[in-house]
Amino acid sequence: MQTKIVELSYSDKFFAVVSSGKAEDDTIRIFNTKDALAWGVRSYPEGGKKEFPAPVFEVKAPRDHTINSLKWGYLDKYLIYATDRGRIIRYDIEAKKIDDAKDVHKSEIFSIEQTIDFSMLLTCSRDGTCKLLNPQ
Repeated sequence: MQTKIVELSYSDKFFAVVSSGKAEDDTIRIFNTKDALAWGVRSYPEGGKKEFPAPVFEVKAPRDHTINSLKWGYLDKYLIYATDRGRIIRYDIEAKKIDDAKDVHKSEIFSIEQTIDFSMLLTCSRDGTCKLLNPQ
């Protein structure tokens, strides 16, 4: 497994890690920040460290899609991610399912950004265009 993206939630309670493997689809793993920090600063009498905390949950990328960019949504309720096939996906964390998926570009989306108030989502694609979208 190779880690490609790490994104801290706006509340700092969680962080998302996107990783991929040769024979696997991309996976988003959500970790509790407090648990990860505690793991990193503990000292153990036996001299070793315990296993890194398990993810709170995991999200598999759509088959045949590679995740290129990921952002947390409003109040950490959503993950918004972009794929190499021009698709934007909004994942509802509480419901643990895809809330919305749209093909917004003809080619790979390599970057997404949100405004600080979460009212706009900007995308940049290999098709030579940038788009301004409503993330809702």
